[in-house]
Amino acid sequence: MNKKLKIALIFLLEIAIDAVVIFGIFFLIKTYVISPFEIYGPSMCNTFNFIDGKCNSGYGEYIIINKLGEIKRGDVVVFHPPHEEEYYIKRVIGLPNDTILIKNGEIFLKENNKEYKFVEPYLSRENHGNTTTFGIKRTEFKVPENSYFLVGDNRLMSTDGRTCFKDPSSNGCSNPDNAFVPEKNIQGRAWVALWPINKMQIVPRIGNYDFKEM
Repeated sequence: MNKKLKIALIFLLEIAIDAVVIFGIFFLIKTYVISPFEIYGPSMCNTFNFIDGKCNSGYGEYIIINKLGEIKRGDVVVFHPPHEEEYYIKRVIGLPNDTILIKNGEIFLKENNKEYKFVEPYLSRENHGNTTTFGIKRTEFKVPENSYFLVGDNRLMSTDGRTCFKDPSSNGCSNPDNAFVPEKNIQGRAWVALWPINKMQIVPRIGNYDFKEM
């Protein structure tokens, strides 16, 4: 074999190996560590997709989701519901084995025969006191083991666990378990807001919720 051809083949082989390694590292990071996500729709306004003073009903903000660590109450997560593969973004309200109650426009945690009202500083003025079940009779949600109850911050316009992620008129809650999202369906939590530039930030975590005993 010609020496120059041999050198060229070795060089190309090294490039191919490097490309495979880089692709493999990228694939592992995207699959198990972090990945990008483009937010669609108004369900998380004013936390996300509130751009130039208005709620964006189409595609808008870009974020990075973090796939590592424990999911906590108050985290904003990307997931797909039990009955479809489309990805949603909502806030974690109910943890496994919680009992969540919705009444009088507010969300409550039921525990030891007492009711504790969620204090939700992230809600816009229009959404404070306006958490309803859109006419659906079910107002109490007992979260199964290894599942979560998720609700959008834009309570007036979010299709979420309250309606089993379906239009309220579609009877999407004929299977009550569809109100909850299995842990395996959660891709990760919102970690960094990337775009638009003026909204770039590390997405804050609530840490510990404040509750008001009723």
